[in-house]
Amino acid sequence: MVYGVGYNSGGKFMKSVNRKRSKSESVWKDMIRRCHSPLYQSQNETYKGCEVYEPWLDFQVFAEWFHNNHVDGYQLDKDILGNGKLYSPDTCVFIPKALNLLLVNISASKSRNNHLPLGVTLGKNGTSFIAYCNNGEGKTINLGSRNNKEDAFSLYKGYKESLIQRKANEYFNSGVIVGKVRDALLMYEVKPYI
Repeated sequence: MVYGVGYNSGGKFMKSVNRKRSKSESVWKDMIRRCHSPLYQSQNETYKGCEVYEPWLDFQVFAEWFHNNHVDGYQLDKDILGNGKLYSPDTCVFIPKALNLLLVNISASKSRNNHLPLGVTLGKNGTSFIAYCNNGEGKTINLGSRNNKEDAFSLYKGYKESLIQRKANEYFNSGVIVGKVRDALLMYEVKPYI
C-alpha cells in the first residue's frame, strides 16, 4: 500500500524497469503523497483537502491514463481544468514546467508577509506595499508600490493574469497545449489568498 490507499492490482504497466522506478509510478506515488501524507500536507498547505479519483488509487488504472497523455518533460497539473483539489482524468493535464511554475502560488509567502495578499510585500518604510511577480521566465520583477495592500494586489493580479493569457496563446499557437487548456487559462483568475 502506498500511503495507506494506493495499490497495484497487477497488469501490463510496470512500477519499475531494471530496478529503476518508472516515470508513471513516480508521478502516481507523488500524486498520492500530496493527497494522503499528513506530513507532506503540513509542509505544503495548498494540498490540504486534495483528493485522488478513486480508480486512480490503482496504479494500473492511473498508468494507462498516464501513458495515453504524458508528454516528456511536462508536469501533471490538476488546477487548470479543475478546482485545484481533485486529481482525475477530467481535471488533469500535462503542461510544460515553465507554465506550471507560472501558476504556482507559494503558500509560504502568506506567513512571511503577515497575511498579505499573494504578490504583495510590505515596503521597507513600513507604509507602502510592493507588488512582485515572476515574469514567466524565472525572474521576479518589481511591479511598483501602492499605499494599500488592495491596490498593490490589483497590480499583481493584472500583471499575472495578463502574463498567463499571453503565455496561453503562445503555447497554443505553437502546439504545446490543446484548446481546452488555453481556454481555461484565458479565464484563469488570480485570487488574493490561497
